[in-house]
Amino acid sequence: MQKFSFLFFFAALALARPSSAYVGRMGVGVDANWAAFRWEIQAFDEKIPRDFRAMGFAHARIRAKGVGAPDSAYLDHLERVVRASLRAGLLPVLAYSGGALNEEPGEEA
Repeated sequence: MQKFSFLFFFAALALARPSSAYVGRMGVGVDANWAAFRWEIQAFDEKIPRDFRAMGFAHARIRAKGVGAPDSAYLDHLERVVRASLRAGLLPVLAYSGGALNEEPGEEA
C-alpha cells in the first residue's frame, strides 16, 4: 500500500502543471460585481456576460459577497450568473475575499 501511495504521489507530481500554465490558458478576464452588491444584483441581465464575451473577454472574476451566510435567493442569483456566463462562453471564476474572517477569525465567521 505504501509503495502504491508513493508511486501515485510522484505520478501526480509529474503530471501537475504550474498555476501560471492555467492562468495563461484562461485568456483575458474582467472583474465583475454581478453578485457582490444589492443594486448590481437587481440590475443584472443575462445579456451582460454575452456583451463582455463579445468585447473579447474569456473569463469573468465574479465577486461573491461575504457578509453572513448566503440565503437561498442569493445562491439562486449566483447560479443564474454562473449559468449565463457559461452560456455566453465566458468562464466564471467565483471570488470570495473572506473579509469577515480577516477581521474576526473564529467559528462564527
